[in-house]
Amino acid sequence: MAWLFLILAFFTGPGLLGASASFNSTFVLEMHHLLCSTWLRMASMQQSADWVSDTTGHLPEESLGTAQTIHRESSSHVRLVGGPHRCEGRVEVQRNGEWGTVCDDGWDMNDVAVVCRELGCGAAIWTPSGVIYKPLADEDQKVLIQDVNCTGVEENLIQCEQDEDVYSCSHNEDAGAKCE
Repeated sequence: MAWLFLILAFFTGPGLLGASASFNSTFVLEMHHLLCSTWLRMASMQQSADWVSDTTGHLPEESLGTAQTIHRESSSHVRLVGGPHRCEGRVEVQRNGEWGTVCDDGWDMNDVAVVCRELGCGAAIWTPSGVIYKPLADEDQKVLIQDVNCTGVEENLIQCEQDEDVYSCSHNEDAGAKCE
């Protein structure tokens, strides 16, 4: 990834931006935008990989921020289970290769909107209780997140503020989501 920093520095440094006689300024700005957005996407993909493989279950502080993400449905770490179609059901997340549920403490339409967006399912319609989706989560399956607090603009659930220290939630409080 070091090559990307060199290219980014070249396109944003005084050498190129100051050489307006040699380059069309629109070209320079377009290349700057392209390289910056590419770097942000790569950083976001690394953030997602770090979150899934992090053995402590917490997001690294340096990864919190406003990095853009690429929608990659096939590698999503969120799924809806037990509903009538793929865009409705009990919310489950994957961490360290293990699927678990999300507690409905504080679960609201902003959280559902982010899940729907991440899964490519359209707009959020409802925040049902996860217990209406049968079969219920297996008792051996963990509740992985106690509380989620999305603003509604995040691209995926891992970008939302979360309390991963589960202390008072069981599967009768699993969160659900219904999307278009």
